Amino acid sequence: MARNIRTVPPGRHAAASPVDTLIHKAATRFQQGRHADTATLCRKALKRAPDHPVALHLLGVAQLGADQPADAVETLRRAHEVDPQNIEIQVNLGAALRAAGKWLAAVEMLRAATDVAPAFVPAWLNLGNVLSDLGEDVQARAAYDNVVMLDPAHVGARRQLAKLLAADGDRAAALAHLDAAVAAAPGDFELHNERGLALIEHGQPEQAVEAFRAALLVAPDDPDTLGNLGSALCAVDDPGAALELYRRALDADPDCPSTLANLGHAQRQLGALDEAVDAYDQAIGVSPDHREARFGRATCRLLRGDFAGGWDDYRFRRTMGDDGKTLARAPLDMDLAGQRVLVLRDQGLGDEIFFLRYLPRLLRRGAEIAYRPDSRLTAMLARSGIAIAPEAAAAADYDLTVAVCDLPYLLAGDDAPPAPATIALSPMAGREDALRAELGSFGPPPYIGVTWRAGTRNRERYLFKETPLARLATTLGPIDATIVVLQRAPFEGEIDSFAGALRREVLDLSALNDRLEDMLALVGLLDDHVCVSNTNVHLAAARGTACRVLVPYPPEFRWMASGGQSPWFPDMPVYRQQADGDWGPAFAALARDLAV
Repeated sequence: MARNIRTVPPGRHAAASPVDTLIHKAATRFQQGRHADTATLCRKALKRAPDHPVALHLLGVAQLGADQPADAVETLRRAHEVDPQNIEIQVNLGAALRAAGKWLAAVEMLRAATDVAPAFVPAWLNLGNVLSDLGEDVQARAAYDNVVMLDPAHVGARRQLAKLLAADGDRAAALAHLDAAVAAAPGDFELHNERGLALIEHGQPEQAVEAFRAALLVAPDDPDTLGNLGSALCAVDDPGAALELYRRALDADPDCPSTLANLGHAQRQLGALDEAVDAYDQAIGVSPDHREARFGRATCRLLRGDFAGGWDDYRFRRTMGDDGKTLARAPLDMDLAGQRVLVLRDQGLGDEIFFLRYLPRLLRRGAEIAYRPDSRLTAMLARSGIAIAPEAAAAADYDLTVAVCDLPYLLAGDDAPPAPATIALSPMAGREDALRAELGSFGPPPYIGVTWRAGTRNRERYLFKETPLARLATTLGPIDATIVVLQRAPFEGEIDSFAGALRREVLDLSALNDRLEDMLALVGLLDDHVCVSNTNVHLAAARGTACRVLVPYPPEFRWMASGGQSPWFPDMPVYRQQADGDWGPAFAALARDLAV
């Protein structure tokens, strides 16, 4: 049956004749959801009164309820012919046409119903549903808006509006509809779940925790709700509480790969990498290609230095999706002489620069390479001698097409070091001179760049990095240096707060994050650079300059699970947040090193 079918139950009728008695019984069976019994009773009534509109109507909606849309259309057409003024029959015929895949006919029928009865809620609701099927989202929203205008407590319409608005990027409006729906139906645990998921997407994990807890009050043992609450707790840095919820969910559904993967995420967030890998292994045992589990295991393996296993699992990263089916996915031949290889960019800008370090290994196998970069990198890569593939070039023009982030796995088998040096990039001519003058006009050297936040929040916590702004400022305060702020998209008033804690003015060059050539030039001019891991770290490495990297817990894979440096950036000191969230030792070590 098509989704969201909304029929209008025919009203009951007093039993005054044998036919009426049968119809009365049929209506009762329909209300009980007994569609086969309803149909049987209606057919008996129709033998006595072949054109009885109520019997035809009841039979049609029973057929629709029994997932017999073609039969329902035929029966409800007869009912409509017999009783053309009956708006309920007309709306149910529209619903049947929709279920039978006759969407345009359904729209025509339902629009006619709204013209005849503009205050009849089911007509607008069913019209919204079929327009949504057709992808006519703007018109569907208008139909659902009419439902809500006529019936503000209509849960179904608000649910559909929330989905459409969220898909259109208006998460605040979507949440408003879910709030109203929950207020109208507080006992609907699925609504609480939907609201919680919307809150997660809207960057409000604390409120999502409360939404999922409200759902658990209604359905204490629902495994999906337990899992959702666990993920929300991980997003607010309480993975220990999430473990219990995931285990309760597994009691109800022990082989659910998503719950097992989420259990692995929580263990990894706690730093229990062995336990995390065990959970991921169980998920993969149930579902070998489970993307979340494979990528989670990749992170653990890479953090521990198991690069071969890590890169194998890394192929399941989210950015691959279905596009991965068109790419080379097996290890490449050692001899690629004469092979034309198209290398595609993948993931974010920092990842792209990071994985470009593998291009020389591909060249050493004799391949002729063309690389398709992020447009912001095109000129600087061309200056480094990398052949840039035209955007118009088709994969069919090449012997192989690979993703740059797959190269560590695809190039397995040679004796090259597992962590090759980063690619070298040079600044555009004249950019350094202009920036050197800007630095000098603000203050004397040494110049120290700072960044305190990078990435995006997500429930697994490995894409978002942040260190306390005030603590960073007070650590840098005693250092006799000009501080240059490189923070991308700083919050309103944030740089002023940083300068206040530092107790002196700072040079704000945060706008250079949108001018990558200028940023590439600037990072080569800095005398020091204190930051969380971000694109500028990769640019600095490509310029051969070091950064002091503040690594939040849990760490991103390229900074390893422990230690004072990473094999990927061997010249960059690492200062780690403790597992309990304490930054004290990291900032104490940073202060000592800066004072030297």
